[in-house]
Amino acid sequence: MVKSPSTNRDSFLLVSANLTVAILGVISQYLVLVSLETIEYGFWVLLLDATLTIGILVDFGIPDAMIRLWNGSREDVNRVVARGLSGQSMIATVLIALSIPISLYFDFEYTNSFSLVLMVIGSILLYQLGSLRIGLRMLGRADEESIALVVDRILFIIALYISIRIGPNINNLSIAFVSAAIFSFSYTAWRYLENREPPSKSPNEGASGIFEGAIPIIISASPFAISLFMFPLFGRVDKFIIAWSGGIEEVAYFNIPWLVILSGLAVPRSIRQAALPDLRSKKADVNKKFEIMRNSWPISSLLIWVGVPASLVVSKLVFENIFPSRLVAPSDESFSGIRLMICLLPAWVWAMIGALELELLKLEKSPIKYSLIIGFALFVNLIIGLILIPEFGLLGAAISSTIGFLSLFAISFISGPFFDSMFSGLFFQKSAHGIYYSSILLVFAIHFDSKSINDAFYSSLAILMILTFPIMIWGCSKPIKEYFRN
Repeated sequence: MVKSPSTNRDSFLLVSANLTVAILGVISQYLVLVSLETIEYGFWVLLLDATLTIGILVDFGIPDAMIRLWNGSREDVNRVVARGLSGQSMIATVLIALSIPISLYFDFEYTNSFSLVLMVIGSILLYQLGSLRIGLRMLGRADEESIALVVDRILFIIALYISIRIGPNINNLSIAFVSAAIFSFSYTAWRYLENREPPSKSPNEGASGIFEGAIPIIISASPFAISLFMFPLFGRVDKFIIAWSGGIEEVAYFNIPWLVILSGLAVPRSIRQAALPDLRSKKADVNKKFEIMRNSWPISSLLIWVGVPASLVVSKLVFENIFPSRLVAPSDESFSGIRLMICLLPAWVWAMIGALELELLKLEKSPIKYSLIIGFALFVNLIIGLILIPEFGLLGAAISSTIGFLSLFAISFISGPFFDSMFSGLFFQKSAHGIYYSSILLVFAIHFDSKSINDAFYSSLAILMILTFPIMIWGCSKPIKEYFRN
């Protein structure tokens, strides 16, 4: 089936897949958590984080560089994907070659060097999937990519279950991890090969080596590699300042609701991923790109309206039934748990609002512009955090996170191609949404301890939805008008 990239359709598919993956992720964590001793579980988490950090080097921003390399046609996808895989394969070869001798110098209590190398290989394969997934997206098959995301997590759960039945230890878990990665890579490669255009039959087809064109795409991806490491610093910057000014315990209080926000950031990330091939296919036509931005905004507006109360309901259930009360309701901290979660939600709202403005910068003539703007927004986050956190504690951290994402949206728009009076209407509408939600949620958080809110939590959420309903309708006004016109 021949399809073209579509921002709204692909956003829905990828958001749905990522939410499913998040639920399956909880199941996989639970399987490991109940099977290992506390110290062994902690070591597994550190090992997994360490090897995934190595694996992220294989990504290196290459999928973003592939979009810039693509000419917008289906026929060009094969060339672009082959170039992306060649760049990632070169980096992967170097990393594996280095990991083998380095692992021999470490003496682990709960595992061995062989298991460490297996974890590195599994992590590399998972990040190499990025080239195949962006290939499916360029072909308009975000549906196949979404299925592949869910299949990846299901394969991991099955592999974990088998390894735990054989023997719950880190060596078996590492085998499960790399096995799931191999099968996931194979499945995604199969779906890409089934959906791509038939390779050309030119005499030179297949004559090039595996590393053909690797160096140029690695060089062109380097600005995106910088931003790949910078973007996760949103939130982490605040944690470092909290540790400096308030202590490690306050970092623990902040981290619990931030984990929910971090999961929620999968939604704007999915929207950005879905929109990028669609925006690239419009090439230099600014009006068509703006039409994509405008048509996708009602979906984002609706997701914000639903996502804010939904995240609070989930957080309340999880915080009260899973996390210990000493972390979500400490007696010595006014803003923690659900109350702090409410304060952090404006940061997620601004991330949703500015998703496409930021993504569009990847297609600018200067690829370094994208990284510079993320760096500037992080700098704003840092300065505001240094001012507010020592004075207001965790509330100050929530406000600085919000201002960080707000500045990311504002700077992205001002620096993008739509900073013009004819496009200003959408900017003002988005800004009004962000300011309105931020104000209401801040008031909601400040008065959270009152009987009218805390003692009637679900009724308060219903009032919150009623208060934000008019602005959601304003954001969805275009499709509503078109519906009644037809």
